[in-house]
Amino acid sequence: MPRDIPKIEVSVNGKPAHAAFYERLKSARMRDAKGTESDEVELVFDDANNEIEEPEEGSVIEVAIGYEEDGMVKRGTYLVDKPASPSGGPGGEFLRVHGRAADMSGDLKEMASEHFEDTTLGDVMQTIGTRHGLAVKVSPSLASIPVPYLARFNQSTLGFGSDLAKRYGGIFTVKDKTLLFVEEGTGSAGGLVLPRLEIDKSDCETWEFNPESRPRHETVKAPWFDRTTGRMRYEEEPTGMERGPAKVLRHPCPDQAMARRMAKSEGDRLAKATATGRITLAGMPEAAAECEVVLSGFRPSINGLWIAAAVEDVVEGKYMTSIELEAPKGGRK
Repeated sequence: MPRDIPKIEVSVNGKPAHAAFYERLKSARMRDAKGTESDEVELVFDDANNEIEEPEEGSVIEVAIGYEEDGMVKRGTYLVDKPASPSGGPGGEFLRVHGRAADMSGDLKEMASEHFEDTTLGDVMQTIGTRHGLAVKVSPSLASIPVPYLARFNQSTLGFGSDLAKRYGGIFTVKDKTLLFVEEGTGSAGGLVLPRLEIDKSDCETWEFNPESRPRHETVKAPWFDRTTGRMRYEEEPTGMERGPAKVLRHPCPDQAMARRMAKSEGDRLAKATATGRITLAGMPEAAAECEVVLSGFRPSINGLWIAAAVEDVVEGKYMTSIELEAPKGGRK
């Protein structure tokens, strides 16, 4: 089905926007990011005669985007995070409204200290999520990881979750009132398979790639102290790259299992950092952060599987989508 007539739907504090809202709307930008990088919305209005009613800080904005021909996709729920910004000049007067993801605000940023003993990573996430009134989804491979002891000291839930994500090779985020702790670079979120996008070069208006954005390491070594021998030992994991020196992590792990997990997590991160890119094409509402993107029609080194690191939709006369790309788990081969 052809997609010819883009459409955006906005509600403010639960009330659908009226016709005058859309008549004055000059541009809309929505950014969907992974992890704790906050999703954003920015709306710019024609403010001729200063007739636009400024939304108060804390107002809730919900946005859906799509096409009249095949329906709408909810892009996000946002809180207005600062006063609206007026501007003007020879081209007219404008009012800019900015919001950040509603799920990334409030008590998730409050500092706290606690510890966990003889549990699993899944139970840790469940405890945290329940405390904040959130549903919880954890990848099975991460949920079953044993946690003998884990301390949190004067740290926000967002900071604590982000640190655990780096340690265990996952992504921690909160979307649609759900705490997600999922495997990174797998094209899924919370057990839900995201769309697999197939995009040809002919679909793109612009593109840019950096095939090797950081130095390569063939392996990663993580130290741990073996109490039975009194010696420091190392767990080594391949990154999937075919050349480069080993990267040795600085801080010792408490045991062999954690060292193996840390080495694998860092190896996956390094492999993903070996390539980045960005493509811009006609609006694609089904695109989302962490979905798989299969490219074709480019150079052989570019074609194939990527992961969407972030997605930005812009409606300004026409509807366009930009997708920031990174290498999948295991890196670009």
